[in-house]
Amino acid sequence: MQTKTKWSPGPGAKVLGVALTNDDGWVVSAAGPAFGICPDCGRRTRNRHGWSNRSLQDLPVQGKTVTVKLRLSRWRCAHQKCERQTFTDRLPTIASPYARRTR
Repeated sequence: MQTKTKWSPGPGAKVLGVALTNDDGWVVSAAGPAFGICPDCGRRTRNRHGWSNRSLQDLPVQGKTVTVKLRLSRWRCAHQKCERQTFTDRLPTIASPYARRTR
């Protein structure tokens, strides 16, 4: 039986793959949005400065651990007068900054 679902860890994240690991746990690979919004000036940008990886624990599924591996972008602000030059994707609906577990 096949089912189609559009599951995502949260808004702004796109699931790239799901795999069962050797130690009986699930790993969900996801990526952040294709553009960034500066938290200071509010402008959209596609000027990527780099990448960062974040690993979060999610609720278990059928007794197996679930790890969400997010690939987040570091962006360069497009507005020349903005004091913030670079910033990282923030996905507050998935996890707080510096958190190790999903909401």
